[in-house]
Amino acid sequence: MEAMVQPQGEPMLPAEGQRLRPRGPRMRALGEPMLPDDGGMMEALGRERLQMVQVGQAASQAVADLDAPAFERREAASAALLDPAIGDAELWAILDRGPLSREARERLLHAACRRILERPRGALGIRMGNTAPPRAGVLVQATVPGLPADRVLLPGDVVQRIDGADVNSIEDVANELQSRPPGQEVRLQLLRMERDAAGKPLQGPDGRPVERQIELRVPLGNAVDLDRADRAGMRAGIQPMPSLVVQRRTLQVTILRRRFAGSDMPTVTPEPEAPAPAPD
Repeated sequence: MEAMVQPQGEPMLPAEGQRLRPRGPRMRALGEPMLPDDGGMMEALGRERLQMVQVGQAASQAVADLDAPAFERREAASAALLDPAIGDAELWAILDRGPLSREARERLLHAACRRILERPRGALGIRMGNTAPPRAGVLVQATVPGLPADRVLLPGDVVQRIDGADVNSIEDVANELQSRPPGQEVRLQLLRMERDAAGKPLQGPDGRPVERQIELRVPLGNAVDLDRADRAGMRAGIQPMPSLVVQRRTLQVTILRRRFAGSDMPTVTPEPEAPAPAPD
């Protein structure tokens, strides 16, 4: 059996049947980037787990149509596999059970990957910074125009909890928000500086800013709008923070392709066959 060479730049993945070694609650060093986990992907793709998945009629019919003679029908079947009413695990189970033609397998795997990468992500629209220890929370440095934070948060606010979960880093906040869909309401608990009529921060007898705890309920915006603002910022020389959720989804797609294809497969939709020339 030949040993597989790990392509440069790709994450090292366990062989089929092996499990990822848990990281445990290791403390990150100051400045060390948070690495994405697989979000339970290896376990979800286990053969025993997939054998328990019930595949519905909609998924079965769409997969059957991937081998239809007409190109338009195969395209429609590929689009049908993106329907949120069909579960991700249904597609994985079909890939696991087979057999499938080469084109059907490529189309099905492509749809399964798109469902992961294109799943909507929520966003508030915050430019953030970590607070200095031992203070907990994340500092709001600015808000993105047009996104929900711009209407309810102020520079200087310190976000401490999201839906009751403590947040202690900018990665915590991004992960909590972008793991939720746009439109979902989140509960924010934060500290806000008291200001006088001129907008100047008030100070207490100890010389420290006077802060009060407030709670807000905010519906999430769409991370697509945040990405658009990030691209505009990059043109102005502002480097955005990498999204841990996007990195996790990219890792999940890599695991998915390795599990069912053995290597990265083309993601280009097959072109329709040219019609036969008409007789003279």
